[in-house]
Amino acid sequence: MYPLQFLFQPLKHFLYSIHTFLTENSFYGSFLAAISVALILFSIKEFLNPARSINGDFFIYSKTIQTAYNPFMGLLVERKIIIYSDGKSIKGSSEKTREKKLEEESYEYKPQARVRGVLDGFVERRYIRSSKLHLHLVEDNKLSRESTSYITIDLGWGLFKKEILKGKFYSTAGESNGNITLVKKQQIWSSLSI
Repeated sequence: MYPLQFLFQPLKHFLYSIHTFLTENSFYGSFLAAISVALILFSIKEFLNPARSINGDFFIYSKTIQTAYNPFMGLLVERKIIIYSDGKSIKGSSEKTREKKLEEESYEYKPQARVRGVLDGFVERRYIRSSKLHLHLVEDNKLSRESTSYITIDLGWGLFKKEILKGKFYSTAGESNGNITLVKKQQIWSSLSI
């Protein structure tokens, strides 16, 4: 008999009692399976598909595909946005810097005449599919009324994250919707594939 046996005997008895209880109730396998699945999903989310850093300044390009107001059809708009995120919620501001109508020259807003907006949103983190960025943009157009837009952008998945991010927008301005491109650097109109 070794000196610490009196300490290990009760522990051994306790662990055997737990093992017997779990085995008799067929709970043991289910419990281990649930823990394993939770660890696998956590690993995928945190290591293979980590949250994308979306802090800083970006350019959003939108192209109107459908609208109730014909002059907006095919309209290309460039907005410079500055956003900051804590990983889940997003805040920021935007300025409409350029726009281009079909078969017309591009119009660049002078800094004092730019349409300013406020951004709020969140990042929808997904385990298996790519994460999504949801933005709510409220613009105060001094010449007409305030308009709101809802924007969703696909952030990519894991190691396959892209530099050019694509999405959709829905706006109260002319009841329009269309495609969105989010990039870090300003683009030339002809190089865009919105």
